Amino acid sequence: MKKLYIVLLITLGMLVGTSLAPTETSARPKHKISKGHKKHYKIKKLRNGKKQSVQESLNLLQNYLPEYYNITLLADAPEVTNFNLGSNYDQNSIFTDPILRKTLVENINDWLGTRYRHGGHSKAGVDCSNFTACIVESTLGIKFPGSPQGQLALFEPINNIDDMQFGDLIFFTGRNQRAKRVGHVGFYLGDGLFAHSSSGRGVIYTHINQGYYAERFRYGGRFIKSSWAGILTSEIKTN
Repeated sequence: MKKLYIVLLITLGMLVGTSLAPTETSARPKHKISKGHKKHYKIKKLRNGKKQSVQESLNLLQNYLPEYYNITLLADAPEVTNFNLGSNYDQNSIFTDPILRKTLVENINDWLGTRYRHGGHSKAGVDCSNFTACIVESTLGIKFPGSPQGQLALFEPINNIDDMQFGDLIFFTGRNQRAKRVGHVGFYLGDGLFAHSSSGRGVIYTHINQGYYAERFRYGGRFIKSSWAGILTSEIKTN
């Protein structure tokens, strides 16, 4: 009788254990990522993944603006002078000077691959606005503010991205697009291509359609001869 009682207890325990054990239908389903989140994941992975190499940046320059890729290979000044900007180019820009155009691209290329560093101001690490400040200083010979807001304040804002041209500064919102506050800056070269110090990839060339940059565009800023030609060898107030 005692043995039968033990057998009954064991059998009952097995039955109860089976009913409580999780099955495929009762187990917690895996979290599914919506299509919108999948897109976000892909962009995030792209930003935080493998860093863009210097050669990849130069490939972008050659692909979108082969004339500016080639201009860096020209050593003879007369050849550079013959470079055609096109009839739509604003002749009030100081970058009508072919030597300045060549110098700008060469200086940007010299910084390619520099890692991003918040507050950095050298090739050991540089942030976006300090990168543009360094390029302005080395290309135009002037001191320049070290913040996007300070830089924007020096220009008459260009509101339409289609009006941007070679040599303009290009300003974006920060990652919070709703704030509309300028938080990122780079140098625009044309055909949607700009150079900047990306927080994820350092100093690179990027096309405006990559990531969220087209949505984040706020203003452009042009170096007009009448405003800047007289101070190319002087200093302006820095922030």
